[in-house]
Amino acid sequence: MTSTGRQAGFMQNILHRLVGARGPSSLFPDQLSSQNEPLATSSSSSSNIDTTQLPASGNFGKIAKYPSKEIARHKLVFMGETHSMPPIISFQREIQAEMINQSDKLHVILEHFSFDLQHLLDRYMDDEIDFEQLVDFYHVTGEEGHNLEPYRELFQDAKNQQGGIHLHAGFLPRKYARMLMREGEKSALDAAKERKWIPDNTNLDSASDFHYNVFESLLSGRSIYNNSSNSNSKSVSGDDSSSSSSSDNDEEIFNDSSTSLPSDQFRNIFKAQILKDEAMAHRVTRLIQNNNNNSEENEEDNEDVVDNEKFLVIAGNGHLLHYCGVPERVLRENPEMAADTCLVISEDTTSNKLMGSGKQCCPHDDSDINSKDGNIAAFLRSRFGREGSNPADYMYLYEVPKDILDEWKVKEETTNTYNKVGDTANIPGNSLKAAWIMHSMGYTEEDFEAAGPDVYNFQGVGNPHLNAKIQKGDIVLDIGSGCGVDATIACNATGPEGLVVGIDVSESEVRYALKKTREQGLNAHFLVADVENLSGRIPSNSVDVIISNGAFCLVPNKERAFRELYRVLKPGGRISICTTTIAQEDDLDDETSWPICMKMFVSKNELKPMCEKLGFVDVIIDDSDSTMTMEIPDEIIEEEEDDDDDESNSSALSLRRSKVHDGNSDFDHLDDYDMDSICERVCIVGRKPLLMNNSSTKRYEIMQKNRPQGKE
Repeated sequence: MTSTGRQAGFMQNILHRLVGARGPSSLFPDQLSSQNEPLATSSSSSSNIDTTQLPASGNFGKIAKYPSKEIARHKLVFMGETHSMPPIISFQREIQAEMINQSDKLHVILEHFSFDLQHLLDRYMDDEIDFEQLVDFYHVTGEEGHNLEPYRELFQDAKNQQGGIHLHAGFLPRKYARMLMREGEKSALDAAKERKWIPDNTNLDSASDFHYNVFESLLSGRSIYNNSSNSNSKSVSGDDSSSSSSSDNDEEIFNDSSTSLPSDQFRNIFKAQILKDEAMAHRVTRLIQNNNNNSEENEEDNEDVVDNEKFLVIAGNGHLLHYCGVPERVLRENPEMAADTCLVISEDTTSNKLMGSGKQCCPHDDSDINSKDGNIAAFLRSRFGREGSNPADYMYLYEVPKDILDEWKVKEETTNTYNKVGDTANIPGNSLKAAWIMHSMGYTEEDFEAAGPDVYNFQGVGNPHLNAKIQKGDIVLDIGSGCGVDATIACNATGPEGLVVGIDVSESEVRYALKKTREQGLNAHFLVADVENLSGRIPSNSVDVIISNGAFCLVPNKERAFRELYRVLKPGGRISICTTTIAQEDDLDDETSWPICMKMFVSKNELKPMCEKLGFVDVIIDDSDSTMTMEIPDEIIEEEEDDDDDESNSSALSLRRSKVHDGNSDFDHLDDYDMDSICERVCIVGRKPLLMNNSSTKRYEIMQKNRPQGKE
């Protein structure tokens, strides 16, 4: 295949740090060790792997000079991941590009897709559906539920190879694990065998004790590694003076007081894990053997035999660690591939004190752990015990990018804050103040009455209804619906023939809004969801109007959120998004301490170009009511203060309502700032074009027809 080079879109400033993790000997039962026979931890633990083909010395702590090339030279690669993590996916893209560069055909087997969704991957690769359609059908017809958006470029890279890369669904549908738990082992195995998704000789009791030891430790947090013996571990230089025999090492590591034996708590679900491992390994084996011979039993795979094929298996770390699970089953059936197999496990070093935040090593440095970066050795030993524990051939050490960490922090703080608000939403508040604010923002008496008696739960920075122009029968989506005040007003506008769906990150506010609207008999529903990823919650081309009142202030990735709004809108659908922006050209200065909400504000001048780039038309940034300050009569404020100070009830203080904008002395210095010159309240108005590809307009109807009953 033609070399793709470093493909556009790979994460910038990511130095892929790949470190050897295999010692020359094995402390654990390891069927890939080059110097030790496997330690029989169970009568069924056996292998036909020719370990003499493997390297005679380990690579523990060695920093790979060319990470992707080091991995891609193997015929069979198992890549363990934390799902949907951008740095890992960036590395996967490089490995995929390098593997196809070194082969005629590359098979990529994905845990993310169950076998019954193979047709979606085929249609995507054949250009019958685009990535957005793939995601839609994936969530509507499948049950895996992974966030596929971060894999967009990985999939596009595969498609760009024009037949050189084949994407394969690699996982057993979830219903078989449920069948195993509910109906018993025989029913689940018989059903899976009937579909030829597992081998006929599958035995769920065949897993080794060591595999269960690893599996249980991942769930319980118990360490299986003897970290107290690190000081006795031999150095990378190859000095064997401190090492004892294999059996002595194994005895020590299993019986040392610093480790504990696994509990039997997870024995039942372990069988479900084995069932999934057997199925994925069976799929990989069939692809490998189809390449080796064109036997009749593999004809249904419909794959041409090519001399130079490679295989990349992408799955969660838990299905691969220590070569347990999928790898051991693949190599059991294909022992000749042991010498040409590589296992990579991904490990997060973001908060590890040994590695240090932002600490990077040169990807083209020949240094090992004894010179340039001794902390790597210390980290490996602290995480996986001394050399010889052999969790994988290589560790891909990554740090979560700062922008993602910041997004997580914002979302966590937002969720926690608004959960407190929802928990106290049933406590009466200052309705007079809410009415004054709402009327000043253009809400009508009809809106106020429609909001109901708990109008004091109003949250917002404007009035999205003025530009939304909701019609009878419209399907309305309320982003950041809170306690449901704006959603309730929208119900009044759309009528019983319409539908209002509210989403929010706060579970307690969603519960409150559901209870409130059900009591009023309104046609409304509320979901816990993130506007940046509505896949699996809101189908494409399904919504007439989208409103939001303040939620976009706290959305970390505005462009990603607006892309989702565009996706779910019907052709001709419209948005009315009230939010607060930065009025000035430049961002907030770094020297001032700003509240987290203000750090999330976007510049007003960025909004229109952003929306137009995503496809919105007739975009208007309505700043007709943009001032941040509002004069409220003293008697209204005094009523609220009286309510707060009322201690006639002994539980008055414990029943106090939680508020988002309670005073915080950390930001008293902002009292001297003119907020009207710094920020502006605006309403973003736009619509999705009517003229679109016919397949897009029909997609929603097809999805609704095929939508599983009872699935939100």
